[in-house]
Amino acid sequence: MFSGLLVCADCGSNLWYHFNQANPNIQYFNCSGYNKGNRKICNSTHYIRVDFLEKVVLGEIRRLTKLATQYESEFAKIVMGYSIKKAQ
Repeated sequence: MFSGLLVCADCGSNLWYHFNQANPNIQYFNCSGYNKGNRKICNSTHYIRVDFLEKVVLGEIRRLTKLATQYESEFAKIVMGYSIKKAQ
């Protein structure tokens, strides 16, 4: 679901999807720039577990939904303004 959307905050490399061989339920994304042979871009491996990422994204969706319902007209103006800017 997040493939192609995540990048390392330090080096800007894409985060690659992996899973634990011993326990495939443990899924995560890690920095592709950490282990580039002799061209190591990042100094340490950066990773985020998929289950944690899903909780964070779901929390943000819930927060924005609550905001949109509480301030419907203001939220609609903001979204419409953003859409107009993107179209231009």
